[in-house]
Amino acid sequence: MHLRSGYQCIRIIFWCLNLIFTAIGIAIMAVGIYALLQYNQLPAFSDSTLKGGIAIAVAAGCLIIVIAGLGCCGAWAGNTCVLLLYTIILAIITAIEITAGIIGYVYRDTVRNYATRFISQVMSDYGNGHNATITTVNEVQQKFHCCGATTIASWYNSSFANGKPIVPDSCCVSMAKNCGKQGNITNIYNTGCLTKFIDYSKRNLLAIGGISLAVALLQILGIIFSCCLCREFHRQSAYTKVKLSVKGGQDVEAKIKIKNRGCLPC
Repeated sequence: MHLRSGYQCIRIIFWCLNLIFTAIGIAIMAVGIYALLQYNQLPAFSDSTLKGGIAIAVAAGCLIIVIAGLGCCGAWAGNTCVLLLYTIILAIITAIEITAGIIGYVYRDTVRNYATRFISQVMSDYGNGHNATITTVNEVQQKFHCCGATTIASWYNSSFANGKPIVPDSCCVSMAKNCGKQGNITNIYNTGCLTKFIDYSKRNLLAIGGISLAVALLQILGIIFSCCLCREFHRQSAYTKVKLSVKGGQDVEAKIKIKNRGCLPC
């Protein structure tokens, strides 16, 4: 459908926005699938609601890709019904994201308590000889320079130590075989992993907030541009070209307004 120059620019920008949405959806799916494959062998992960949350994120990535496809197809074909559906779904997703952000902030203490229980469960499984758990815990403690869920003492009450003042070797500053059983406190990281996670999140909070805000603004722009295109397509579909014969034998084209039977405009 031919559009006026201004709306043609809007359609091009709208296509670009939906390409960005597609990339975001693919990224969310890739990260979610990686997490499922990487940590699916952890007993604590398999038995927790965290796995369900990641699965929902993967599904959300798929939905974003489908919605972006709807938007591109609707803008290309000039279909107001498809654009209207796109606008409604994108508005719902944006509202859900904002609501989830608010809920996450309000219940941040509950999220922290859940994270503490999850890490404690992982540590408990460490002493049961689960290879995937052992590898993951060792990597986390070495990467974040931490030891235990909240403190070093978190290990003392685990099935790994059975009440003894020992920790895994991955808690050691200078890691060596059985270094965690030597009782050398100066060679042990004295900060819990949960504290390190929180500090890490705070350091990256600005970046996370900026990305979230940018995505939200892009979604709002997508809604606005979709409404503009929807209205323009509806306006154009209200007219039809006919040929009229005038005196002198010449035919001229004229636009005649007809009753539109398509979807309602945005």
